[in-house]
Amino acid sequence: MAEPRLRVAALVRRGGTLLLVRQRGADGEHWLLPGGGVEWGETLSAALCREVEEEVGLRVAPGGLAILCESISPAGSRHIVHCCFHARITGWVQRPRRDPVVLEAKWWLVSDLESAEIHPPIAAALQRVCRGSASAQVELLGNTWV
Repeated sequence: MAEPRLRVAALVRRGGTLLLVRQRGADGEHWLLPGGGVEWGETLSAALCREVEEEVGLRVAPGGLAILCESISPAGSRHIVHCCFHARITGWVQRPRRDPVVLEAKWWLVSDLESAEIHPPIAAALQRVCRGSASAQVELLGNTWV
């Protein structure tokens, strides 16, 4: 059995919108926050900056932790811990190294997030965080595997 995988993700906002990427995975296409796996010896902040740069060509400054959730498959074959951080755009990369699984990046209206097929399914939590109505400073969602 594999150990849990640690994934960082960025909540990059612009006005009333949130940046999502559409990716192709083994189980089809879906929307998620830009981010990815943390490499051995890499800090969470460094991983977040690297992944956002690779996926959408943006340089970001990581902020505070907004959402912490897990995705554990019913069969127990996958266990992902998602650390979702606020992030502020500081620049862009002239010629980014594009991640081949990313099909597109799109700014979604926060009010429309529930219509996106977001994985893990955290649209409501993202809306609460973006609107500033989250009941805690960090939302701990537990297992979100559907």
